[in-house]
Amino acid sequence: MITDDYNALSSGKRDKSNAAYKQNYIPMTAVPVEAFSAALFAGREENGSAPWYLHTVRLIWLLLASLIMANDLHGWMFRITEEANGSLHYAYGPLYFITFGWIVIISAAGFAVLMMRCRLSQCRKFWFVPLLAA
Repeated sequence: MITDDYNALSSGKRDKSNAAYKQNYIPMTAVPVEAFSAALFAGREENGSAPWYLHTVRLIWLLLASLIMANDLHGWMFRITEEANGSLHYAYGPLYFITFGWIVIISAAGFAVLMMRCRLSQCRKFWFVPLLAA
């Protein structure tokens, strides 16, 4: 599959394939944010307002998503370059590692909020069980 993507890049379909690479990261970063949001609202009143830090998290996600989609301008997420022999070289930039850290931190925060809000003390004893599936 990677070979097919690289062939598509070298055969003139670079823009569409590059957009597919970038668009793949949007749901990967949005799902942990929404899971964190759902965890914050678990057990709250239906009409309760969102905490201030949830708005901050969503703004950071929006900035991150904008930087990912603008990768062609700065190349901070990843770079695909064509070498002299015609082969393509794929390299990760610093934004890739920031994005990976973002996903891990927000996912862990959502899990922690769920465990703190759990009303069953038996569930708190086995907090590590969902981690076994990962």
